[in-house]
Amino acid sequence: MIAARLRHRLGRHDPRAAHDALVREHAAGAESFLDVGCMWRIDGANAFAAEEAGAAKVTAMDVMDTTPAFEERLRDSAVVQFVQADIHYEGLPDWLGPHEIVWCSGVLYHVPEPLAMIRQLAALTGRRLLLATEVLPARGRRAVWLPTSRDHPGAPAAEPQSLDDYAPWYWLPSPAAVRSMLALAGLRVVREVGLGPYHRVFAADR
Repeated sequence: MIAARLRHRLGRHDPRAAHDALVREHAAGAESFLDVGCMWRIDGANAFAAEEAGAAKVTAMDVMDTTPAFEERLRDSAVVQFVQADIHYEGLPDWLGPHEIVWCSGVLYHVPEPLAMIRQLAALTGRRLLLATEVLPARGRRAVWLPTSRDHPGAPAAEPQSLDDYAPWYWLPSPAAVRSMLALAGLRVVREVGLGPYHRVFAADR
């Protein structure tokens, strides 16, 4: 019963409007903005929102190929560029360089090594990282689950195939666990925004 309620609430809640507002707030006047995990079901929406808010340089990054919807909007963009790369690539921080604002949403729980990913994000962050992720509040710790194609039509299967397989939901960390990983990566949490019981955005500074 608890697991069923958790699946229902996660499936129903859509934080996109709040994400858009946070992106625009932080991108306004930024010299550079990096959107990590920009493509899945949103077609670079956060990167384009950052451009519209006034960011001087916007990099949209994903391990996925671009979508037709993204390519169509990219033709009219003056500052957005797309980079296809894996966040775990060791040379990524040297290649891309730091960005004043780094936005990453919906990625942390899909990677086999979340702390390694957060350390990479920290290395890419010039001033502030905005990490949006699903979390598991204390009252839901008995209801850990992995979404499957049966739960969400069109979703990937839950079983991992390899360490390079970023489709499954590997983790559902507690907010305290996310704070700890950010601290271990040398970042200081300055703000948390709760968007429903299971989704949270952590703002962390260098």
